[in-house]
Amino acid sequence: MLRIYTYAEEHKRPDLRSIILEHCGGDSMVVHGEEYILYSLPISVCSRDGEVVGFCIFKEYERYIEIVALNALKPRKGIGCMLINEVRRYAESQGKFQIRLTTTNENLAAIAFYEKMGFTLYAVDKDAVTRARLLKPSIPLVSERGIPIKDELHFYFSWGNW
Repeated sequence: MLRIYTYAEEHKRPDLRSIILEHCGGDSMVVHGEEYILYSLPISVCSRDGEVVGFCIFKEYERYIEIVALNALKPRKGIGCMLINEVRRYAESQGKFQIRLTTTNENLAAIAFYEKMGFTLYAVDKDAVTRARLLKPSIPLVSERGIPIKDELHFYFSWGNW
């Protein structure tokens, strides 16, 4: 049985740090030209029998939640959907009615997933990843499929009182 937990404080499971390092390419991520220290942000974790099978790291703003990293360690099992729904429940509990997120131009599976989940593309920031490499030089130049990684795609999903 899958379970979801949200850790909004600094007292997180100790194994999360190594999972974040492994699946996010380091302990930080650059989005919108800002570097986020991932372990310092709230995280929703999906686990099965105590094993982490997915996580969603997010940041709270005054009117919305921004997903900074979403990773289903076992794809196509409903984990990503469960995590987004958990973040939505968390957002509603905080009086927020919009979720935003950013992915990169080569992440075709994520783009399709977000659109399937009802997110709307609202902006493309050309060469944002190229600029982000000034802050984090370890960002790859091309994907595993050989697609150049250069642009950020911004999505949102709103409901209720937005």
